[in-house]
Amino acid sequence: MILAAGLLATGGCEFGSSGADAPKPLRPVEISPVLVRPVERKVDAVGTLTARQAVDLRVQEPGLVRRLRDRNEEVAAGELLLQLDQRQAGAQVALARANVAEAEATLRKNSRSHDRIGALQGEGVASEQSGDEALAQLEQARAALEVAQARLVVAEAEFAETAILAPFAGQLGRWLVDEGAYVRTGEILNRLTDDRTLEVRFAIPERKAAALVVGQTLRLRVSSHPERVFEGELSFIEPEIDTQTRSAQAIGTFGNQERLLRPGQFARVELVLSTRQKGLVVPVAAVRRANDRHYVFVLDGNQAIAREVEVGIRIDEWSEIRAGLQVGEDVVENGHNSLDLDAPTTVRVVTLEDTRP
Repeated sequence: MILAAGLLATGGCEFGSSGADAPKPLRPVEISPVLVRPVERKVDAVGTLTARQAVDLRVQEPGLVRRLRDRNEEVAAGELLLQLDQRQAGAQVALARANVAEAEATLRKNSRSHDRIGALQGEGVASEQSGDEALAQLEQARAALEVAQARLVVAEAEFAETAILAPFAGQLGRWLVDEGAYVRTGEILNRLTDDRTLEVRFAIPERKAAALVVGQTLRLRVSSHPERVFEGELSFIEPEIDTQTRSAQAIGTFGNQERLLRPGQFARVELVLSTRQKGLVVPVAAVRRANDRHYVFVLDGNQAIAREVEVGIRIDEWSEIRAGLQVGEDVVENGHNSLDLDAPTTVRVVTLEDTRP
């Protein structure tokens, strides 16, 4: 930016001339070029971080705790987390398997008897009644085998419920029971959390909901790491507007491989709705508002001319100009309150040394 001093020139008088009509010096004005930069249309929100996957660990059958995995440990999917006493459940499995074996033997015996009687009937030796009885015994044996197999499935399922396996990879929290304790069905014992991927839930005003698209860029800031900006994307948009808040509920997803973010943290969210790669911007201070219109003063040779512009969004200390300016033009950043809106103001630009800190 260039610091310049602007002086009114009227009636052909030179600066420094005497008389009542001598022009009065203006205060220095700061000049800034029209710049091109990406312009993002954004919306700010607040939300709370949650783990994408988290589950409370419970047992489906009561029992005595025999083994616990260490707390705060990283576990892989399918690893053993808790083991209950298996003796009774194991005995039930063994009994059910024995019943299946017995039913299979009975079925084989009745199948051979049915085949033998059928052969004798073919020779005219066995009666029709004996054939019917053999068939009924065979069908009964088949049904008994199916019952025994079903009971084995139930026993094996109950045996499997004596252990809790990790449904996904994650980190264990604090156990709420100790080894040797008796636990009941439905009792919460621990919590497994996968915090390598986090979600943030937030609300967007109804008037901006139409601009939401899955995949849009999200930026997130938390108080524990004020210098960091975490980037993710919009992953879910609730299809209905909340009638109480008149807002759309949304979810953003963030990678957390460094484990810098924690579930439950308060977060400030910045959602990028759209981006113009070549937007025109000028300093916010360069825009003057009058009569519900926006103006900037453009330098044309030695004149500052007020020009009406269409102002877009504000990006930090810059204002987007959607219409009215071109790249390469210079505008008055500071001091334009002394310039005339209705007519060009002749100025003499003097470059000054910038002594600002």
